[in-house]
Amino acid sequence: MVLVLAVVGHPQSLSEDQKAFYTAEFNKCAKSGMISNLNDFAKLTRALGQNYTPGELQTKLGGSKNLQGFLDLMSQTLVHEDTNQDVIEAFKVYDKDGNGLMDMVALRFVLLNQGDKLDNEQAEAIMSRISSHNGSFNYHSMVEQYSKMSGRG
Repeated sequence: MVLVLAVVGHPQSLSEDQKAFYTAEFNKCAKSGMISNLNDFAKLTRALGQNYTPGELQTKLGGSKNLQGFLDLMSQTLVHEDTNQDVIEAFKVYDKDGNGLMDMVALRFVLLNQGDKLDNEQAEAIMSRISSHNGSFNYHSMVEQYSKMSGRG
């Protein structure tokens, strides 16, 4: 479900939209331009689809726990592995009415119980970024939004 996937490879340049998005996300957690606690840094990256442990972050970031270190980290992990259609097809499994909507309860279940299982806090961080109406969200719109954010749309 997550559109931003980690991969070993060459860093990609972040688009201006991506820089703005990641800067805003970083600034929500930063104090005095830094996130000094690696656990907090790990929570931020998990909310953005990465699953780094604090130890992995220490290795990847070194001493760069500032915005530039974060942007460098995110540029190393951006890659497109699934097409938008692949992701939409995955959501269709949970679209019981075939109307392009997925129940937020079902999304929470998937986040907590399938694939790289998230904890409640991580699931809430992701779900808080999704616009819902009457307990459901339009997964076509969500995929398009995240695709644009990741520079694919």
